[in-house]
Amino acid sequence: MVERECARLIERYAIEHIIETGTYKGTTTRFFSSFGIPVDTIEIDQTNFSEASASLRDASNVTVHIGNSVSVLQTLIPKLPSRTLFYLDAHWHSYWPLRDELTMIREHLPQAVIIIDDFKTPFRNYNFDCYIQGPCDINYVRDVLPNTCTYYYLNKTLRVPTGVGKLFVVPDTPSDLVQLENGVLFSTTP
Repeated sequence: MVERECARLIERYAIEHIIETGTYKGTTTRFFSSFGIPVDTIEIDQTNFSEASASLRDASNVTVHIGNSVSVLQTLIPKLPSRTLFYLDAHWHSYWPLRDELTMIREHLPQAVIIIDDFKTPFRNYNFDCYIQGPCDINYVRDVLPNTCTYYYLNKTLRVPTGVGKLFVVPDTPSDLVQLENGVLFSTTP
C-alpha cells in the first residue's frame, strides 16, 4: 500500500530526483531506484553505510552518502530540481535531524514532496518513533512544514497489518483526499 502511494506521488508530481535520509540497509533505496530516476541516500552509521553501498552497487542511479543528513543535504539541496521527493527516515540517534531537514526543504524547495517515516498517525495502530523531544507527530513538525503544503495519512479504513506510520506532504491539495474526524486528511486510494 505504501509502495503504491509512493509510486502514485512520483507519477503525479513528475518527480525528477529522490533524496532518502536514513539508508539503513538500503531496502527503501532499492525500491526508489526501480523508478529509474536519480536517488541520493544518506546514512550516518558506517556499518549500515558499508552494507547498503555493497547491496546497491548494481543500482547505477543511486549514490550512497555517509554523514549527518543535514550536513549532506546542505551540499545536495542547491543542485536539486524543484520536483524532488524527500523520504525522511534519519531519526535514530541522539540528534534527531527531522526539524532541521524540514527547515532546509521549506527554505529551498517548498514545492517538494515529502514522506516522513515512523510517524504517529491518528486513528491507526501504527508504530512511530518517540524521543526526548516527544513523539514523531504533527505537533512536532507542523511549524517547519512548507507554508502552502497539504499533509495526509493513508486511509484509516483500509485493512492492513500494523506497521510504521507515515506522513505524506504535497505542495497542493489533491482531489483524492478525504477529510475525516477533526479535519485529518486521508488518501482515498487503495
